[in-house]
Amino acid sequence: MKLETYNDTGDLTNPSIEFGENRILFYAARDLIVQPSEIMKVPTDVTIKVPEGFILQLSTHPSLIALASELFPSTIIIGPEDGEYEVIIPVKNNGRNPLTIRSHAAISAGRVLATITTSIEYNSFEPKKVQAVAPASSFPQKRNKDVKFEIK
Repeated sequence: MKLETYNDTGDLTNPSIEFGENRILFYAARDLIVQPSEIMKVPTDVTIKVPEGFILQLSTHPSLIALASELFPSTIIIGPEDGEYEVIIPVKNNGRNPLTIRSHAAISAGRVLATITTSIEYNSFEPKKVQAVAPASSFPQKRNKDVKFEIK
C-alpha cells in the first residue's frame, strides 16, 4: 500500500505529518486560538491521496482530549473518492477557557484501514414470536420472630 502525501510548508525540519508503525499524526501548521464552544478549521498544510481499497480514519489526538477539545465531527473518513484531499481538521473547544493550539501541536491521529472488497448480501428475516410467560408470584417477606432488639 502506498499513501501519497504533499507537505505544503516547505520546511522539512518542522513537518505537519508524522508516520508511525500503525498511525499517522497530523500537526497544526500555525498557532491558533479557539474560543469556548467555537469550532475552528485547523490547517495542517498537508495534502493526502488514499489508494483504492483503503480509507484513512482521523480521530482526536489524546493531547486535545486532555484539553477538553475534540474533532468535529468526532471521526473523519478520507477515501480514494476524495482524490487529493487537503487535510484541514475542524476542532471544537468544549472547555470554558480559550484553547491555544501551537504550531506543530498534534491535533489528529489517523489509521489506514483496508476496505471490504467482497460484495455483501442483504436478506430479511421474520423474528420468532416469543411466548409471554406469566411473572412468578411473589410472597411478602416473613417476619423474623426469633430476632429481638433491646434498647439500653
